[in-house]
Amino acid sequence: MAVRSKFTRIPKISDLVLAGVPTEVIPTYCALADYSHNKSGLCWPRMDTLARRLSRSPRTIQRHLHLLKERDLIEFVERKRDWDGRFGAYVYRVLHIAAVASSEQEESWGQG
Repeated sequence: MAVRSKFTRIPKISDLVLAGVPTEVIPTYCALADYSHNKSGLCWPRMDTLARRLSRSPRTIQRHLHLLKERDLIEFVERKRDWDGRFGAYVYRVLHIAAVASSEQEESWGQG
């Protein structure tokens, strides 16, 4: 059985660098985009999951996420609780994906 690949829209690397995103943070942004819903831009991977996937420490991922938030590329929407009631993963919104989906929706309404 063939695996269906999905594509994720992200800004060009040069645009991210011009926005002040260090090159070592770009893989974290790409990983979040891979996890995100292609209409809302929402995702909720755990930092440990991102750290394992990118071969980084959870603390490094945390720093990357805060930098991406400071650059207005993502937002922290809420913090989910795990089964024991402790705080678990954050819900993030990849703003570029949400904006593209919103503009496509507006265009389709205008054509109707």
